[in-house]
Amino acid sequence: AGRAVSRMRADRAERAARILAPAFTLLLFAVHLLMGYLLEYTPSGDNFMLYKSSQMLATDGNFDNYPYFYLYLSRFSNQWGFTLMLTAFYKLIFALGVTQTFYPLVLVQAVLYVFSTRATLRIARRLSGAKGELMTLLMLACSLPMYVAAVLYTDTFSVPFIMVALDLALRIKDAQSRGAQLALSAACGAVVLIGCQIKMTVLIALMAAVIVWLLEMKPGR
Repeated sequence: AGRAVSRMRADRAERAARILAPAFTLLLFAVHLLMGYLLEYTPSGDNFMLYKSSQMLATDGNFDNYPYFYLYLSRFSNQWGFTLMLTAFYKLIFALGVTQTFYPLVLVQAVLYVFSTRATLRIARRLSGAKGELMTLLMLACSLPMYVAAVLYTDTFSVPFIMVALDLALRIKDAQSRGAQLALSAACGAVVLIGCQIKMTVLIALMAAVIVWLLEMKPGR
């Protein structure tokens, strides 16, 4: 398949990318929802701590019924950001009368991966044109973890923020006005800020973008 893509004429690759990219994104979204339904599991370990502590904080406002949550979040204070995000999310859905606690998170993560996939394909197109987009699409289609991301943890939730941040950072250079550049920069910063609350390694995306900007700057004369 990779050889077939590399031998494609440019116009055929362009048409194929316009059709296959949206189709794959929609298919991935549907598969995530299906796998989330079929693979619902009982969280354990760190997953249990984040999943259950946020629900308890949303309903009780404290951890008095399970004090070990205090100890866990004191020891692993880096988990507070995601815990508070999940707490706010659960407060919202509980207020709306939703009692299911697992599948709503699957839905949120599926939406995040839609944005992540689109961002990844845009980056590939920017770097290597339509053929690069098709090759990336092929690699994503062959990547099993893309389909079983219904496992809910900081790693799976943080990856989409990395790709979206990189996409926004690359688009800043092509912005047609100073206002557009500022808007894209603010959006990139906001995405990284939110992602860092889930997993601090998201900050690497911003560091990479800054390095690219510095390398592309023209020296003053």
